[in-house]
Amino acid sequence: SLEGEALVEQAKKWVSSGIIEPSAGQAIMDLCGERSSWLDLRGQHFVLLGAASQMGPLRTLLEHGATVYAVDLPKPALWARLIRLARSAPVGAALVVPVAAQAALTEAAGDAAIAEVAGCDIL
Repeated sequence: SLEGEALVEQAKKWVSSGIIEPSAGQAIMDLCGERSSWLDLRGQHFVLLGAASQMGPLRTLLEHGATVYAVDLPKPALWARLIRLARSAPVGAALVVPVAAQAALTEAAGDAAIAEVAGCDIL
């Protein structure tokens, strides 16, 4: 994976070879430089429909400290994966999980118990 100075150098190569527009290259360089604070998402809230999507932004949002209100189907294996992802996120990141109204969870409920009752089918 590319990050830091290696990403800046690659962005310059992409621009010079016409793979990306100069403005896209500049945006990448800005994010790697003095504007890296743009990636601090602590205190920012996002709602993700289809939160477990492999191509979705959940992992990135959590890695940057966001609070994510996750919406996805009630499938325990899916929610177990999302909960594991959230548990590995930095301090400050949060995953808000919808649970069935009749779910009898306590504050001491473990991740497996939460995954069993998590999710909603909005259709």
